[in-house]
Amino acid sequence: IVGLFDLRQAIETFVVQRIAGKLGPNQIARLRGNIREQAEASRKQDVEDATRLDTEFHTMVCGFLGNREMSQTLARMREKLHILILGNLSRRPQRLPTSYREHAAIAAALIKGRGDHAADLVLPSDRVVQVGSLGVDTRDVATHVAVGGKKQQSPQGVIRSSGAMGPP
Repeated sequence: IVGLFDLRQAIETFVVQRIAGKLGPNQIARLRGNIREQAEASRKQDVEDATRLDTEFHTMVCGFLGNREMSQTLARMREKLHILILGNLSRRPQRLPTSYREHAAIAAALIKGRGDHAADLVLPSDRVVQVGSLGVDTRDVATHVAVGGKKQQSPQGVIRSSGAMGPP
């Protein structure tokens, strides 16, 4: 799981630095539309819609770069990310407003041409914060890993050996 989020961060950090300030009017409109929909889903506490919009946000931003390989890599990760985010937001719906604000801040930085700031927002200073900020309850992760809609036992030593897991 940590590797999945690391890969997404590596791609997104690169992408946001490249596209900041270079979005066309249609891209800005799509970005703002997604953020408006996230705000509404957050207000309604609609976890399923918020999760769909969250994963769409990340794939849309990556798609703006026009790098097919990066977009395909993120698309392959999308289902796993969606399952993880849905599970965690379902357990912690109070995270919806925070998630919306985080995405809105990234979108604003992209529109304003502040790529380094957008990258900082995508890449928290330590992984424990990163995993916790995404709502991943590490107590659940240590027991189960969501893959393809099935829960499988996770070898705790592998997760702990990464040095990235700890209490949220």
